Amino acid sequence: MAILTELGGFNLEGVATPIWRNTYVGGIAGHRAFVRTPYGPFWVSAAKDLMTMGADGPIPVSREYASLLSEITSSYLSEVEVSYLNDPDKEIDRLYIKGKNASGNPVVVIHDFLLKSAQSPYGEGSDYNYYGMTLSIFVRSSQSVMSMQDASGHPRLWCGANDGRFYQLEDGDDDNGTEYAAEYIALFNTGTRKCSIWGIEWQGDEKVTWQVSTKLDLTLSQLQS
Repeated sequence: MAILTELGGFNLEGVATPIWRNTYVGGIAGHRAFVRTPYGPFWVSAAKDLMTMGADGPIPVSREYASLLSEITSSYLSEVEVSYLNDPDKEIDRLYIKGKNASGNPVVVIHDFLLKSAQSPYGEGSDYNYYGMTLSIFVRSSQSVMSMQDASGHPRLWCGANDGRFYQLEDGDDDNGTEYAAEYIALFNTGTRKCSIWGIEWQGDEKVTWQVSTKLDLTLSQLQS
């Protein structure tokens, strides 16, 4: 991969003479696998790494993406594309990476800038599955940080689907009219020694229920609220 800059020099007519600023090993998956963000440029490399620009050149964002992006088949690597959405009202600040698996079905990997940790200082990764439509292409501009806006200037995320229609993603608090349902199961040490958590709190969803068991041999139906 090479970085081209027009800040090399200008002739008498004011036309810039571009120069190669630097070259780096790694490459890029394809011409739509790059996007600008307020945090700098991000792209998917030819080795299926999510990359950004560090002080000394390109650096991988997090190694946790090795398993997520490995679902993208190498034969479809040139079709990988990246889009970005920042919607403060919905607390969304994410990259959306789309590729295809061995069956040709979409693979969508999310990089969330709002979820950071010591292992992932740039944000955490996850994957998305869409039902009812097959995502084909993102509607976005890689040359602008704000890829798509509505008539009021609000940032939006649009995609084209295989059925010939356009769909607006992240436009509500439910899944096409159906409330989201999720479960999280985990083991925690809450004893007096080496306690792994000191408390639990949640915000936003009044329907959240907690079930706790002090035994490891119970079925899910036997958990006590």
